[in-house]
Amino acid sequence: MKRYFEYSISGRKIMWPLWGMVGVCIAATLFTMLLTPAYGSPEGTVADGGWVLRTLGTLVVAILGSVGLYGLCLPLSKFTLEALSVEGEKITTDYDRGEYLKLVAVGSLLTVVTFGLYSPWFMVRITRYLLDNAYHRRRPLGFHAKGGDLFAIVMLGLMVPFVVLVLVASALVAGFGEGADPLLAVLGVVVFYLVVVVWMALFVVLVSRWAINLSVGEERIVTTLPTGEATLFVVGQILLCCITLGLYAPMMELRVLQYFIDGSRVGEGRDARRFGMRITAWRDWAFLWGQLLLVMLTFGIYTPWYYARVMNRFIPRVYLTPEK
Repeated sequence: MKRYFEYSISGRKIMWPLWGMVGVCIAATLFTMLLTPAYGSPEGTVADGGWVLRTLGTLVVAILGSVGLYGLCLPLSKFTLEALSVEGEKITTDYDRGEYLKLVAVGSLLTVVTFGLYSPWFMVRITRYLLDNAYHRRRPLGFHAKGGDLFAIVMLGLMVPFVVLVLVASALVAGFGEGADPLLAVLGVVVFYLVVVVWMALFVVLVSRWAINLSVGEERIVTTLPTGEATLFVVGQILLCCITLGLYAPMMELRVLQYFIDGSRVGEGRDARRFGMRITAWRDWAFLWGQLLLVMLTFGIYTPWYYARVMNRFIPRVYLTPEK
């Protein structure tokens, strides 16, 4: 028997956190532009006292911007989680704003001074706090992924391949000079882009498998999808998106989301239950494009209502069913 999730959130309720995030991003960008001298100006070539002050100012803006963004995540997460009911019981939260802001301040400082290297551990600590203090039937939710694992995935699955691909692309451009066989050049470009697509798909799968490591009380939520099979599925979705010049993008996101939800389960043994998600193909595709167009036409003002309508439409499509 399928037990569907229940969900209801108001765009007005999450209006200020989301608009606040947009405002923080705009303010941080403007201050950074003011503190950064124009490229090629004499100010940018001399490491004088002014340069040091501008650098310190930029770091301060980055820290304050991070604190602002992650600080606003607290009310947004609270409203988002408390709008969810699973098996007839609502999610409840018990957050301490002071404790959370201390966590955010320390994490933001460490992330900025390490030039982003600490960000995987920071993300894990924030996610763990938000879930550890959320409850379903008085059982705490949990997040068990590790920051070190995400750091390894980003470095070995993103940064190192990126450098290698840049070097390969440079070699291909240098090799296909004047007089090169056009057919061979086209073949080289096609192979290169296929490699990029496979690489990006693998990265998405690795991050998704890393993130699906949750719990409800003593019950664990994990994925059962093989890495190779999942990568091939995501490759197919990315290729469809490329072939349609991006028009398929909303459906790609839905299909990938559905694929990973369908491949996850909660609990073990006889009490294990499998997740599932129902979508209505092109109706959902048209709905998402309509919502995205409203966000663009209103210059982002519609974002809270976009968030609410998308969540209200798709979370109730998720269900739990006994694992066969």
